[in-house]
Amino acid sequence: GFGTAMMDRGMTTDMASLSMALDMMAADGVDSDGDGIIDTEELALGMNPNGGADYCADGQVGPSYGCLSSAATARGGFLAALLSLGAMLARRRRG
Repeated sequence: GFGTAMMDRGMTTDMASLSMALDMMAADGVDSDGDGIIDTEELALGMNPNGGADYCADGQVGPSYGCLSSAATARGGFLAALLSLGAMLARRRRG
């Protein structure tokens, strides 16, 4: 939710767009997780604007989603192995 709201406000890969998007988020009062605290305030407090565990404060808890999470990495590794096996079997049948 937070990332989508940032991109909707023009965030790209440069710092200027990040700053502009954060300013727009604050002006619009965006609250991605609906907890009553706007996203930019949550960031300033070291909280997670997407809800769930506050992984910014003291680095205690990491996000449990996305490409770099341990669960996603494990599923991705399994899927890659399964696709490789399927490709090898398909080549054998053709050969």
